[in-house]
Amino acid sequence: MSPAIRKRTGGAERQTKTGKKRGRKPSREGQAAAAQSVEVIRKGTPGRIQARLAEREQRGEIVVRPDENDLSADDFLDEEQLDCEIELGDEDQEPIEELDGQGQGEVDVSVHPAELLSIDTGEERTAQFEIRVSRSPDGKWRCDFPRPAWMRGASDSDDADNDFNQITVRFALFDALSDWLTEKRQDFLDRPEPLALAIEALDEMHAGCPSVVPSEFLRRSGIGDILVEAGSNTEKAGGDASLLSRLSSETEIVWPDGRMPLDFLFCHEARVAWVASSVRQFIERDLKKTFDPQLLPAEEPRIPKDKAERERLSAMQTSSLTLPEFITRCCQMAGKISWAEASSTHFAQNA
Repeated sequence: MSPAIRKRTGGAERQTKTGKKRGRKPSREGQAAAAQSVEVIRKGTPGRIQARLAEREQRGEIVVRPDENDLSADDFLDEEQLDCEIELGDEDQEPIEELDGQGQGEVDVSVHPAELLSIDTGEERTAQFEIRVSRSPDGKWRCDFPRPAWMRGASDSDDADNDFNQITVRFALFDALSDWLTEKRQDFLDRPEPLALAIEALDEMHAGCPSVVPSEFLRRSGIGDILVEAGSNTEKAGGDASLLSRLSSETEIVWPDGRMPLDFLFCHEARVAWVASSVRQFIERDLKKTFDPQLLPAEEPRIPKDKAERERLSAMQTSSLTLPEFITRCCQMAGKISWAEASSTHFAQNA
C-alpha cells in the first residue's frame, strides 16, 4: 500500500485558501457540520463515503495527483497534529505502528482517494465494506480487508484531514478484525455459527472479558488499543461499544459461498451461545465432571437481592463458585442473558 499523502501548507497559505487558521476553535455551525461528517465516515457505506470525498474534491479540499512518482519525499510526510478539536471528532494522528501479520516497517491504514473521485450516479458502488474469507494453500482460512480502489489522495483542509482520520480508524478496525478472525476463530470461519464464537468462553469468563460483548472484546483482543493508536477518541464517540457498533455497520464477512453481517460477532445469539458454552466448559474443566444436561438447574438461578451478597459473589474467584452461582454471573457478564433461553436453545434435553 502506498504511504499516506498529506499536502503541507503553511498557516497563512491555508487561511488564504480555505479561510481557516489552525488553532482557532470552529464555530458552532462548523462543529455541527464536522460532527455530521464524522458520522458519515464512521457509519456510511462505501458509496456514501465516496460521495462525501467527491464533494470535498470538487470544493478543492482534496487534491488527487495522477502519478505519485512525481512527488518529492516531503509530500509523503504526515501533517502536523491538529490543535483544535471538534465535538464528536477525533484528533489527527500519525500512521499506526506495525500490526501482527503485516510486513516490516510502518503500516499506514489511512488510504486516501486514488483517482479523481466521481459522484456520477451511474457509477456502480459497493453497498457494503467486505472482510473476505479465503483458503490458504495450507488449508487455513484467511481474512483480508481489500481497500476500495478510490481511497488515495491528499487533504488540503482541516475537514478533509478529519475525514481521512476517521477512515484511518475504521480501516484499522477492519484490518485488526481480519487478523483476529484468522488467528483466533478458525472454527468460526469453517463453520459460521454462534457456538463457534464461544470456543474460549471459560477462559474469557475467568478473565472477565466475554469476546461477544463489544466493549470487552476490544479490551481482550487488544483491538481497542489499536483503535486508540490509529486516532480514535472513544470518550467523544460515546464509549467503546458505541464506537465499535458504528464502525462495524455496513460491513459484511464474505465467504466464497455466503456472507453475514460483521456485527453477528456480537449478536444476541452469539451471547446466548457463549453462556451455554461457558457453563459446559465449567462443568467439564473446573468441576471435572462429565457433562450431563441433568446437572443443569431447570429454573433461572436466583440473583441475590442483598447488595453485600452480590458484592461477595462478584469478588469470588470464578473457579470457587457453585454451578448456580457460576450461571448467574455468566448470564450477567454476557449482557443479562436469560438462562432459560440459553438452556432451552443449547441443552434441549433440559428444556
